[in-house]
Amino acid sequence: MPRYLNLYGPPGSGKTRTEMQLFMRFAQQLGLERVGAITFTRAAAEELRRRIGAEVGLGGTARSLKQKIPWVGTIHSLAFKLLGASKSQIVDTQKLRQFCEELRIPHSRNSWDGPVADELDTMYPGEVSGANVREIDAMQFALSAAKHRKISLDEGMLLLPAETLQSVGPDRIAHLAERYRLWKQDQNLLDYDDLLEE
Repeated sequence: MPRYLNLYGPPGSGKTRTEMQLFMRFAQQLGLERVGAITFTRAAAEELRRRIGAEVGLGGTARSLKQKIPWVGTIHSLAFKLLGASKSQIVDTQKLRQFCEELRIPHSRNSWDGPVADELDTMYPGEVSGANVREIDAMQFALSAAKHRKISLDEGMLLLPAETLQSVGPDRIAHLAERYRLWKQDQNLLDYDDLLEE
């Protein structure tokens, strides 16, 4: 029996159905509490939990299903759970705004509200193209791209639109990235890329 299985496909191709069937097969052998299923969105995780719950006769609310089927969730929520992190350790919009205020730079236009229950989705940076790009958004994009692709920050910056890189400047992005790293370290904070990396 494989320890890990990656399942990819376009919408409507049966990913959730297939994942549920595989989950049930392994859960029968190992138990619900010992099998995990990772999705990219809250909606997919809730749907998978609901289907599994119905299959095994578990009733209750979405909240109670999370407790009964603990290892089904988004990639970020499961990383959060495995790390034993608290919500106060997560860089949310409010904390990112505080960081920007400390540096006296405009905060992101990103409208992310923070963790809800134990389900976390990726905090996407704001717009990184156009005339009014914010430094924080350009920095977050370059830093996230570098981490996800396992490349240097300089290479991550090259993935920004040319006008953004020219407007904000690579030295400024590198400076902000270092300040951000130190700020997270001093505050004992994790952002979403950190959750995945840790």
